[in-house]
Amino acid sequence: MRIVGLYSLYFAHALALWGIVVSLIAVFKKDLRGLKSSERTLISIFILTTISVMSLLVAFLKDDFTIRYVYDYSRTTQPLIYKISALWGGMDGSLLFWEWLLSLYSILAIYLARKKIFNLIPFSSFIFFLVQGFFLFILTFKTNPFAPLLDPSGVAVSSQVASTIDGNGLNPLLQNLYMAIHPPLLYFGFVGLTIPFAYLLSALWEREKKPLYLVPLRYFSLYSWLTLGMGIVFGSYWAYLELGWGGYWAWDPVENASLMPFLTATAFLHSLFMEKKRGLFKSLNYFLVVATFVLSIYGTYLTRSGVLQSVHSFGQESSSVPWVFQLGNIFLFFMALIIILSLIIAFLRRDILKSKGEIESSLSKESMVLYGNILFIIFTFFVFFGVTSPIFYRIFYGKELHNGVEFYTPKAIPVTLLILLVMAIATVAPWGKGSKDNLKKNLIFPVIVGFFTAIAGFLVLYSNPFFFNSLSFKDKAIYYFLSLFAIAGFSATLIFQEFYRGIKRKFKKHSKILSLFVFFTDNPGRYGGYTVHLGIVIFCIGVAFSTTFQQKFEESLNVKESFLADKVVFELEALDHDDFRTDINKVNELKIWASVNLFKGGKYLGTLIPERVHYKSTIERNEPPSYEVAIKSTLFKDYYLILSGFDTNEGSAILTLFVNPLVSWLWIGSFLILIGGIIAMLKVRRQK
Repeated sequence: MRIVGLYSLYFAHALALWGIVVSLIAVFKKDLRGLKSSERTLISIFILTTISVMSLLVAFLKDDFTIRYVYDYSRTTQPLIYKISALWGGMDGSLLFWEWLLSLYSILAIYLARKKIFNLIPFSSFIFFLVQGFFLFILTFKTNPFAPLLDPSGVAVSSQVASTIDGNGLNPLLQNLYMAIHPPLLYFGFVGLTIPFAYLLSALWEREKKPLYLVPLRYFSLYSWLTLGMGIVFGSYWAYLELGWGGYWAWDPVENASLMPFLTATAFLHSLFMEKKRGLFKSLNYFLVVATFVLSIYGTYLTRSGVLQSVHSFGQESSSVPWVFQLGNIFLFFMALIIILSLIIAFLRRDILKSKGEIESSLSKESMVLYGNILFIIFTFFVFFGVTSPIFYRIFYGKELHNGVEFYTPKAIPVTLLILLVMAIATVAPWGKGSKDNLKKNLIFPVIVGFFTAIAGFLVLYSNPFFFNSLSFKDKAIYYFLSLFAIAGFSATLIFQEFYRGIKRKFKKHSKILSLFVFFTDNPGRYGGYTVHLGIVIFCIGVAFSTTFQQKFEESLNVKESFLADKVVFELEALDHDDFRTDINKVNELKIWASVNLFKGGKYLGTLIPERVHYKSTIERNEPPSYEVAIKSTLFKDYYLILSGFDTNEGSAILTLFVNPLVSWLWIGSFLILIGGIIAMLKVRRQK
């Protein structure tokens, strides 16, 4: 399988170079033969990369340790799901998976919207070939996933020898179901961002004046935004379950690398709607789509170049590798090439970038979108600065700089509050000049609700001594919470007000049951967007409470002893473990676990079973076992229990408990965002 996969990559790379040539012929010569050749080449690359991916997957399933990548990321006893997820568990395989997705998306982008973008196909194909050529170059010459496993003398290991050895296995942190879902979702989003980039550059190059291409452009943009956002959420949930620190987001550099293109993609979706509706923001859209694509590549650069230390990164490259051939510098060169190409096209077609309309009022819906986009750009900028500045700090000062919560959070809070406020006003802001009197009329009741929500929120905080004392030690925290309460009440009222008006209109024409169905299908773009906005409000409340009011308890207990926390009794019922005499080479893991019963007011609430897990790698490196936390979730708080320490001989354990309020609201808000995004896509599919 190694040879099949290897040569499939070689041929795919050669075809990508050929595709660049024939697509340029189709662009400049308007040669139909070049167009047909480029389309056949796209299909051929997809077939070859599919063969390559399947070859690597089969190698994992067959424990083919003649391949170094399989040896590094799999074991014979590794569960099937993790043998499959090992495909993207390391740098080489993840880049191969990325390229395979890109080859698939390239075909879909060309054929699903063929009627609307026919004259854009040649230049779009050129962009696809250019990006695929870059990744295939890296896969072929730099991070080949089919490189052979070498013995100490530098000779490739034979299949006979490989059958007698075992691999290192997947990183223990990655042996989690959500880590099997999180990376593919991110890749679906990252790779999907190539399509709007290709479409918009093509439309500009071809001086496309018909707005037909905006429909598939928005569809693919919305799809990429949605999958990227869900990838971030699943990554947060993985961190919450696996890392054993009680949190879900730490402003880690690689977490931020996925956040930046998500922010610019969010801005792009809003201004793209305005371009389609009013002919506005053409230049801004071009800037945003280029920035989003470059930031998606930049995130990959941060993850794989080793320039930043992170639990997500794939390590640092040897300094013996020539500067020009170091992976990070290859990524930098490609990003520079993309930026230069984008600037050249923008300069040559600057007359096309002029908007047809203009903003007529500072309180219009168009203005609100502009204000929101400015805020998203500001948010992206300070995240970009926070991620990038440590690199230059190391270069110029020779010291390490880590920008953590103390850097990002004080900047993120006011910007987020302003975004929520603008988002709410945009719900009822008029188009064009509109009527300011109608706007004021629509805002009166929500403003009153927001005011009383702030008062109610203050009373809730004041009535809870822990909440109020926590805020008193944090600068401006009480003002931020009052602002959040007011904006949340204001925004939710506006959204439900619009839902009520829409449903009421449908009640006049249809039965009550049918009207609810017609309500969402009649204008899914609008009401899907409202659902997303409502989800964001709920999400932000969950973030605010869970990060500010987290409580931590730590107790050392013997079996049958208990401790009290948050009016709940936690009793250590048992401490048990697998047979440590078992040969770790014959099993995937060995576990130690505690059974902890929960009681409140004498009532049994359930049992939590936190674990510590030994893998082959942790035993061989004499590392502590990894964490598997136990969580009891309710609507208002999570009891997050960790087995921090243990003595199986004495039957004692150290338990660490985090009480995290309103964490469930994050996942509820994320679910609403997902549902709203899917509803909003219905409109685009119907228009296609």
